[in-house]
Amino acid sequence: MTKDEFILALQNEGYSAGVANNGIPTVFVTDASMISSVRSSLKQLIKQNGYCESYGIALTTGQ
Repeated sequence: MTKDEFILALQNEGYSAGVANNGIPTVFVTDASMISSVRSSLKQLIKQNGYCESYGIALTTGQ
């Protein structure tokens, strides 16, 4: 699975996702308390899709 395909899969799951400044697929959250639950969900999504690259979770004020 490519980075672009992974971003699309994240978006299809309802995440606000895109590429961060460093070129890494990133899920954007608006509340720091969401990071832990998003991380757990992402691990399952990564395993299901066979994604083997870097990813990130970033706190943002909105996107």
